[in-house]
Amino acid sequence: LQRLDRLFPRTLAGSCVVLTVVVALVLPVVALALRARNGSDGVLAACIAAGICWVASVAALVVAKITTETQLRLAGVFASMALRTGIPLIAAIVLTSTSPTLARGGIFGATVVFYLLTLMLETVLSVRLVNSTSDMSGVS
Repeated sequence: LQRLDRLFPRTLAGSCVVLTVVVALVLPVVALALRARNGSDGVLAACIAAGICWVASVAALVVAKITTETQLRLAGVFASMALRTGIPLIAAIVLTSTSPTLARGGIFGATVVFYLLTLMLETVLSVRLVNSTSDMSGVS
């Protein structure tokens, strides 16, 4: 259980650090794969996709943490889902259609890769945050 607490902290700041570290570790792998396929446009696409998905996940974590301690829990869940899904999806569609450089670089595919990664991580981290708030308030 202590190991789980180290990997997936129960604080917002710790959750954001874990998310940042994992995205930063995966970015070079995705960037190299896209570079091999699409040249320097692929590296740019990977970096932008990672940033978009990171921002969306951090925003979802913040909303989840803030609303967990209020009567707006359900609204917070829906808002987190909208941020987590909407920001990457809209950004990928807009960037693919407006930037030939990013489209050539594979921005849509890179966004899907980072979206799936951050979705998995952010879900686990959100559950830890919500449960830690429930534990502290005496509610199980």
